Amino acid sequence: AYADDLLALVSSVAEWEALDSALTLYGRASNAKVNLSKTIAFPMARSADPQLKDHLTALDLQWHDSTSHEALIYLGFPIFFGKHQEKTFWDKIYAKIKAGLDIHSSRTLSVLGRATIVNALILSRLWHLAWVVPFPTQFLSKVRQIVTTFVCNFKPTAAWSTITTPRHRGGLGVIDPAVQFQVFQLKHL
Repeated sequence: AYADDLLALVSSVAEWEALDSALTLYGRASNAKVNLSKTIAFPMARSADPQLKDHLTALDLQWHDSTSHEALIYLGFPIFFGKHQEKTFWDKIYAKIKAGLDIHSSRTLSVLGRATIVNALILSRLWHLAWVVPFPTQFLSKVRQIVTTFVCNFKPTAAWSTITTPRHRGGLGVIDPAVQFQVFQLKHL
């Protein structure tokens, strides 16, 4: 098998032992092995079975719950157990966007060139997330602000509506993350 990611739901030590036995049998049959050092256990309920947590951490599995500082990332999507994890996650995404804009800010580009950089290299990082995870309003506001400052590196800056209006209608054609999120969500219907 070529899959790197395995998701298994267990709620007790007995269920873990049954899964471990099945994985061991599969490993003997296929010559595959689960890398337990990369395995992360997390509770599906507010309060986890303390025996399960103790058992899994004794096996050197990572335990992730509401006391963890950062969100758990699975297949590129965050799983939040608390507001602090959500804030940390969005702060990191914002920092990556800002760093990407900072790298390109010293380049001599036209306004349309800057808009192209934003669409192709900067905001494209958000589209995978937009399929599943709603963007917080405050995050979108901060992204709009830094994108506007990057694209319109002059005063007075253009309005966000002008920046996101398609080029054939006289705008700069920057994809609005809030609109893109809605488009992706409508595709699920």
